[in-house]
Amino acid sequence: MAHYFTVAARLKPGVTLEQANAQLKLAADQFRRTYADAMEPRDGFGVVSLQESIVGDTRSSLLVLLGAVALVLMIACANVANLLLARASARKRELATRAALGAGRGR
Repeated sequence: MAHYFTVAARLKPGVTLEQANAQLKLAADQFRRTYADAMEPRDGFGVVSLQESIVGDTRSSLLVLLGAVALVLMIACANVANLLLARASARKRELATRAALGAGRGR
C-alpha cells in the first residue's frame, strides 16, 4: 500500500533542514514500529526546501532561459534605439531649416 503526501510548512527559526530531517527519521521509525504494514523499510519522511521542491534539477535550464530572454530584450532595445537614431538623422535637415527660420526647440 503506497501513500504519498506533500505538505508545506515553515521551520521554526534556528532549525536547519538537517535537524528537521533527523527528527522526521525518528518519527518515521516510530511510525514504522507502530504500524508495521503501513510503511516499507525504504519509505520515510523527509524535508526539502520549497525552492528546491519547485525548481528541482531544472535550475540550469531556467538560467539558460533567463539568459536567452535577456539577450532578446537587449536586441529589441538596440533595434528601437537604431530606429530612433535613423528617424532623428532623417529629420536633421528639416529641424535645421526650422531653426534657421526662427522656430524654437518645441516647434
